[in-house]
Amino acid sequence: MIKFLILLPFSFLILNLWLWLFDNIFGYTQKKYKYLFILIIIGLIAGFSIYYYSDLLGIIGYDKYNFINIENINNLSIFLYFWLYCSIILMILYLIVNGKNITKLFIINYIMFSFLFIIIGYIFIYLDIDNIYKYYIFVAIGEEMMKFMLGINFYEKRKISSNDILLFSILSALGFAFIENVVYLFNFISGEKLFSTIIIGGFSLILARGLIGFIAHIIFTGNIGLINSYGITRKKLLKYSFFGILFGISTHYIYNISLEQNIGIVIPIIIILGYFWISYLFYKSDRMYLQIETSN
Repeated sequence: MIKFLILLPFSFLILNLWLWLFDNIFGYTQKKYKYLFILIIIGLIAGFSIYYYSDLLGIIGYDKYNFINIENINNLSIFLYFWLYCSIILMILYLIVNGKNITKLFIINYIMFSFLFIIIGYIFIYLDIDNIYKYYIFVAIGEEMMKFMLGINFYEKRKISSNDILLFSILSALGFAFIENVVYLFNFISGEKLFSTIIIGGFSLILARGLIGFIAHIIFTGNIGLINSYGITRKKLLKYSFFGILFGISTHYIYNISLEQNIGIVIPIIIILGYFWISYLFYKSDRMYLQIETSN
């Protein structure tokens, strides 16, 4: 409990810095802080669903299902179990937020995520690829499915334009990264050397997870939202949804594997190119941008 109370301000500070950037630097006409509650809710649901799934399943007596475990990812049923688990959470939340009015955007993206979840899982199992690679593709698909689909849940009732799918994708990514930071640092800090590890862990969180982790999640999920927004405006949602999700999953997977293999070049690439790309994503998600385009 002490660790949690100390770590929460660190993570909340980083989250607010990102919100300040998102809210002020690019000339927004509307304050994004009013979405803070939604952002935290999305982060809590997505983050805890991924990181504490065994505890959630244990509540209803299914704690024996250990999905996210490198040793266990050796057959397709593991992918199917986790896909079903994510689907149930997403469907329940969608019905709570939006009622029974399931939109085309939700249906198409859910079908695309489900298709890729099963097909990619089958390919990785069939080719008998090393479990570490199965694990990271498994995590990439699961995280992107939860983040983006939860963003859609809240987008449906609050949208003003098709561009807002990008706005809610970014907010969803920020919320998930916030919870992920709390989980990572909580696991990092040991009880025996609490003070010293808090200092080290705090700086690690701010410099590494607070910068690189947030940039990465914004890019992964933001790209899915951006490509979906093109599909909505061009009335080719099926095609754009497929390629958007595939691109988001692929970049997430490559990033994870690069870190696992200690490919150091990925860090400066994320920082330098990521800065310019999230600037573009922020700009495209701004309703002021939409008004300028419309007036022209």
